[in-house]
Parts: sequence; C-alpha cells; structure tokens
Amino acid sequence: MKLSKVTIDEIKKKSSLEFEMVKDFVTFSEMIYNATGRRLGVTTLKRLFGNIEDERKPILYTLNTIAMYLGFASWEDYNSQQDFDSNYDYDDDSVYISQLHVGTKIIVTYLNRKVTFIVVPHDHIKALKVLTSNNSSLKENDIVVLYRLKKGSCIEATQVIRGKSIGNYKTKGEISELVIEEP
Repeated sequence: MKLSKVTIDEIKKKSSLEFEMVKDFVTFSEMIYNATGRRLGVTTLKRLFGNIEDERKPILYTLNTIAMYLGFASWEDYNSQQDFDSNYDYDDDSVYISQLHVGTKIIVTYLNRKVTFIVVPHDHIKALKVLTSNNSSLKENDIVVLYRLKKGSCIEATQVIRGKSIGNYKTKGEISELVIEEP
C-alpha cells in the first residue's frame, strides 16, 4: 500500500529528501529513528512510497511511526487533522501478530536483552520463531505464541514451544525498542 500523495509531500517537505535514490530511504530511516526512537526498514519505506509494488496494508506500528515523524501522536491523530478519509481504523500502538505477514522479522529489545523473531505459521495461527537471542531465556528455534507486542509493555507469551516441551513466558522488563522488517 502506498501512502497518499499528501502524506508523501509532507514527508518530502519535512525531510528535504526527494526519495529518488536508495540512500534517500536509508537517510530517512535514520531520520525517523532520531525523531521517534522507532525503526522502519528501507524496504518498508520503499513500499510506502510506491517504489516496490505491494498491495498489503501496512501494520499500525508503521503508520504510527510515520505519523510520529510528522509530529502527531498516532496515525489516527494524523488522519483526523487531514482533509482525506483514512482506511485505517486503529486505536492503539500494538503490533498484532495475526496481522503480520509470514516472514516478517521483529527485533525486540528489553532490559539488556535482544531477540530477533520471524513470523511463521504454527498450528493454524501465526506465531514467532526465535532467530537469535542475546541474554534472553528464549532460545534459537523456540516457537513463541503471543497476541501482541507493544513498546513500553512486557512480552507475554501464552506458549513457548521448545522441542517437545511447552511452557509460557513473561519478561520482567518492558520493550524499549521494537523494529518491524516486512518481507
């Protein structure tokens, strides 16, 4: 899904970028992080600008991050200030696992821990498979079943599947950084 021309023009004006070269998207990704403390990948940004054909709807985290870069509290707040209608009826900043595409990478940082997940199909639902784990009790290849992730909240999994063992999981610290990399 491509952002509206109005939104793209606002981003171009604020960033002073033309988005004609890959380095513009790399620079913009860094500008977003510096302004919001949130990361959006270059591929995601290219999709939003229409440089990569994709009809998928962006997730709330992505839309809220764009709105925050533009100086608004949320995508909903941004759209309420605009003269155009929104197709996105979101009311919070959660990343819902069921709404993510299989293959989406999620990098979560909390306390002194960092875990990289990938969205996978599991038992007729979408779950997270651990790709890498630094300082966490989650291990590589664990399958983590959870409803949502949200910056400022704990990770709370209803199931963690490790080989033949099944348990649950809750972090003691809140998520300080949440990066979504769509495939």
